[in-house]
Amino acid sequence: MPIDFATAISRLLAGYWNAESQTDANPGGFGNNGHKENLPALAEALGVVGNDVATKAGAASGSADDAAGYASAASDAADAAGNSAGAAAGAATAAGTARDKAEQWADADEDVEVEPGRFSAKHRAAEAAAFAAGLNLPPVDAGDAGKALIVKGDGSGFEVGSVDLAPVAASANVNPAALATRYICDTSGGAFTITLPATPVDGDRIGIADDGGDFATNNLTLARNGNTIGGVAEDLVCDLDRATFELLFIGSDWRIV
Repeated sequence: MPIDFATAISRLLAGYWNAESQTDANPGGFGNNGHKENLPALAEALGVVGNDVATKAGAASGSADDAAGYASAASDAADAAGNSAGAAAGAATAAGTARDKAEQWADADEDVEVEPGRFSAKHRAAEAAAFAAGLNLPPVDAGDAGKALIVKGDGSGFEVGSVDLAPVAASANVNPAALATRYICDTSGGAFTITLPATPVDGDRIGIADDGGDFATNNLTLARNGNTIGGVAEDLVCDLDRATFELLFIGSDWRIV
């Protein structure tokens, strides 16, 4: 929408166009790429004022007072235009500086600081590539489903393997049970209880195995210790000879797998 004389002269005198960043609160700013919109607007405003002053100057031959007033307005507008032009030049310089800094953040060579202690994206990408190369990860395929990465025996990297539970013999009460452990239970000397951990997390496992086939005679009890077992808020009594199973913790429940 074309700008009228009153708006143009008001904005020029008020410093509407300036070197600050263009924002909602400062729409006439040349910074932050505001010069793309505001330089043409400034030029239009100057043209409107110039045309209007010329028209009024012609008519002012019949009114010296009017002519003097418009001359003053023209002088003020010229001063404001000079200030706006200076602001535009400053904004252009700032934009060039910002562009150069952005290029440095993107492409500065490795180990060259863009600012003290801070490096470019190119430097960080090289670091990430070097770190990934040092992981020495093995290739995997569908046949490795359910397996895990484990450290090689010589510590030189990783390999795909199965992570089993550590076997531990038990013939008396255990409180609390250790995670990642398979209890080889001997109840030939009498029933006993293994108390499950109170604060396991998702994925924790414990294994149970009847060593001598005596669970039916002398039961093994798994005390739930505040969590459910198989969705039931009861201790689990193992009374099946040679039973072998694992407990997997999910949510607040020990699942039998």
